[in-house]
Amino acid sequence: MTSTDTKSGGQSLIANRPLELLSLLQTQKEWTGEGLAARLGVSPRTVRRDISRLRELGYPGTATKGPSGYYRLSRGARLPPLIVDDEQALAIALSLQTAPASVTGMGDATKRALNSIRELLPPHLAHRFATNSIERTENAWELAPHPRSIPPAGTTEHRRTAT
Repeated sequence: MTSTDTKSGGQSLIANRPLELLSLLQTQKEWTGEGLAARLGVSPRTVRRDISRLRELGYPGTATKGPSGYYRLSRGARLPPLIVDDEQALAIALSLQTAPASVTGMGDATKRALNSIRELLPPHLAHRFATNSIERTENAWELAPHPRSIPPAGTTEHRRTAT
């Protein structure tokens, strides 16, 4: 990248790379430095610097050295930004509509999460969300009895009684 590239938009590529790196680290448990470098179109040294930058921002990562070395995003004090594709965003939004009815005590949190996602949906997904909106859901915990617990038609259930 030349200095002209940096002035005309290359800086935004550099700023977006940590988000892309976080996304990659979320999609696969372990990544080699070479694998991350190839996916990001940078050198392994740049990957090491970007991993260090993520650590400075509070996103801990594990790194092992050597021929079988890898990078892994570790659990930490901060939740990394959630990076999802269109289908995942739609699935999350639709699922959040059912959460208040199926998970006790989560009504307010799910409404806030749903509103946050709804506000960020691009127009094509907002339209799909509106057309797939769930108006009412049955309680998923009210299950029908297991078929083996129902006696076959035309038979009488025999029970032993203690005397």
